[in-house]
Amino acid sequence: MAKMPNSGIRATAPEGTYNRYFVSHRDGRRSFQALVLALTLWMSGLPLLGGTVLRVGYIIVIVVAVVIVVGRHRYPQTSRLMKIYAALCLAAGAQTLLQISLLGREFDLRVALSRSIEISAIFGFTIVVYYCLKRYGLRWAVAHAAVGMLVAAPLVSTRFSENPWKFGFAFPLTLIVMAIFAGRGKFVALTILSASFALGIINDYRSWSLVVVIAMLALAVSPRGEGPSGARVSIIQSRRLWGVLIASGVAAWLLLRLATSGMLGEYAQRRISASLIYAGDPVSGSRPEWSAAIELMRGQPFGYGTGIVPNGEELLTATSAMPVPDALKLQTNVASAMLEGRFEFHSALWNAWSSFGVIGAIIGLVSLFTLAGMGARIVRDSYGLPMVAVGMLLLICVAVIWDILFSPTHVQELGLALGVVGYFADMHKETVRRRSRRLSLSK
Repeated sequence: MAKMPNSGIRATAPEGTYNRYFVSHRDGRRSFQALVLALTLWMSGLPLLGGTVLRVGYIIVIVVAVVIVVGRHRYPQTSRLMKIYAALCLAAGAQTLLQISLLGREFDLRVALSRSIEISAIFGFTIVVYYCLKRYGLRWAVAHAAVGMLVAAPLVSTRFSENPWKFGFAFPLTLIVMAIFAGRGKFVALTILSASFALGIINDYRSWSLVVVIAMLALAVSPRGEGPSGARVSIIQSRRLWGVLIASGVAAWLLLRLATSGMLGEYAQRRISASLIYAGDPVSGSRPEWSAAIELMRGQPFGYGTGIVPNGEELLTATSAMPVPDALKLQTNVASAMLEGRFEFHSALWNAWSSFGVIGAIIGLVSLFTLAGMGARIVRDSYGLPMVAVGMLLLICVAVIWDILFSPTHVQELGLALGVVGYFADMHKETVRRRSRRLSLSK
């Protein structure tokens, strides 16, 4: 095994692979620039005047991202992100103006400003994380981004005191521990993930437990070292990937059976039983917001626009579609948000559709499939990264896919994942070029 320069970590990959980007250089960590970037990531979720929506951390991230874009032109992913951001802003603006001018819809400037800053912060955080990954490495960037999530959790989560692990600590703490041991092997990675899974069960965080199980299954079949130097293997043809998908389905079924039998606690049993009674399946019952969003999309397929206020007819449509008892319909997240004058579906994908129209939904879907593709590639080729680092990447993929589908819009999580996607795309291209060159020289 070759020791990486200035890393203090033993790598499984031979010298000269893309693994050289994995660890930051010592002088870089001590530089003033590294300090500014670390503080930016730490403060990225800090609230503004005690609020939970508008955050001073978002403003800091946006400013630093602008500085990076203006001062660094050699990273192609940043320019692509800015083009996507511009297209999203134009589409959202056109959609909103159409709703106001032609349909006479009510407009809330406060909500529009909040959504605009939120989406700008996602793109800004993505650029900052991507820049940190390229300059200081995977361990450095992920660890500091996770610290920012950890700092923000008790300040912005309204339910943090009810269950700190569930409403704040699960994702960032697991990432921090994995970043600390990022150079170790598969046994250490599986041990860390097993501990996180156990904490999820103990703290009644069923969705997190399922996310961790899927990441563990993917890690268990991921190869050590580099993949084959020869012909490329199709993702669809990968036996490892199909094995992970089948095993994940079995794991989800087992967790469902344990919950319905009461072995995961009375609360979990009550929630699952209610979901099965009112919706017929645990997904629709646990996330009734999806039913509301689908019903609203039938009447407004192109979304609503940033800052458009829901009307009474839309409130009635949404609440009628949700598979929950009539007495609880107005207590759901969807109804509460609509009564406050905004759309909120407890899903980053549906939030993007409602605020930014078709373009927002397309970007959400592209992000979803890109993360899935990244995870699938890692399952069949670890690119020479240490196995704890591989597990960390897989956990980010699975957790943020879940967030896009079933969680509110989390700026830091989405920005981290999209920054990692850009970094991984560069890593994949360089690895393919290097292997092709090595193969041609061997002939």
